[in-house]
Amino acid sequence: RRLVKHAALAVLDSRVCFPEDDALHPAPARRQQSPEPESTPSQHRMRGRLFPQRVTARWLARPLRPSDSSCSERELQAPMADSLSSPSGQNGSGPLLRVAAGELEALATQPLLQLGLDSLVVHVMRCEASCLPDPARELSDVLDVENHPYARTHVADELLQRLDVDVRGYAAAWEHVRTPQLRTLQQEEVSECVQRALLGRPGSSLSGSKLEKALQRLSEIESKLLRLRAHDAAQTEQDIRKALSAANCEVVPSSTRAELGFALRQLAGEEARADFADVAVQLLSSSAVADLGQFNPHLNARRGSELLQLMAVVLLRTSRRAFLASAITAARDLRMGLLELHKLGDSPTKAQADRTRLDLQNKAAQLAEMLCT
Repeated sequence: RRLVKHAALAVLDSRVCFPEDDALHPAPARRQQSPEPESTPSQHRMRGRLFPQRVTARWLARPLRPSDSSCSERELQAPMADSLSSPSGQNGSGPLLRVAAGELEALATQPLLQLGLDSLVVHVMRCEASCLPDPARELSDVLDVENHPYARTHVADELLQRLDVDVRGYAAAWEHVRTPQLRTLQQEEVSECVQRALLGRPGSSLSGSKLEKALQRLSEIESKLLRLRAHDAAQTEQDIRKALSAANCEVVPSSTRAELGFALRQLAGEEARADFADVAVQLLSSSAVADLGQFNPHLNARRGSELLQLMAVVLLRTSRRAFLASAITAARDLRMGLLELHKLGDSPTKAQADRTRLDLQNKAAQLAEMLCT
């Protein structure tokens, strides 16, 4: 009897009681205990342990993960010209990628080509434009180790012969390589600006001189770089929203009943949602289209391929923004260096003038190289 009684009391203690049950079946007076502290809205007490109030299915939903990382290259295909004029929605029939073929090729090969480099940069022979001395023609002009005892061995002799061939080949290629230079700021023009600053007085006007034209050209380059960076920032933000909307099957006026149900299950936590990192990492997978289709059954193969193309363009625009940041900094440094040339009129030495000239020539050459990279 005592065993049955203790078992019944244990059942009464462990059961979940509702208010109406308490009115019908009040607990025995001798089993009443002190009331437990009220639980927070997000937690409740059950059998002496704390559990979340609601265990959602979000924990059980399958997240978007790449199946592999074996994709070593991805071909970008620009949409047809007639499809660029059609409206595009997250789940509509219009193309997700709305980039012309020329712009797409520039993003993948020469990011700053859209600046109109023909009006900013001119290509000249490196032997004529470089501020560095001509390279050595033979290995003996660089180092002479023929009389060293260890240079007479068979291995050392073969190594020196290979080095001599490399030195001769570099010297021969040096004469035929073309290097980019800024218009109005080539090597001789920079030298002329420095020379005119040496002959002028501190604070003298720069109007009508080549220095003023160079400053105007640098201001033009900087303004073009800033406009392109602002365009890329706005376009990247728009493309990211469009890509995430397509990956997560966002609700649009043209959504079907099945797509609305999928979106409702996402809100309920039964289906996972993807963020930018989840979609971007799919570019490493060779089965990304299939993974996207399994994650979102309403994303067909054509739409999934367009989504991956769009994510690739987003990353290329982000890379170009890094190019633009470096080029803007280089243009500003060169412009500040030219503005400080008037300080050379206060009795500079020849060494200071040569150092300033070489520094400006190197900065101009680096900026031109950045623009053409």
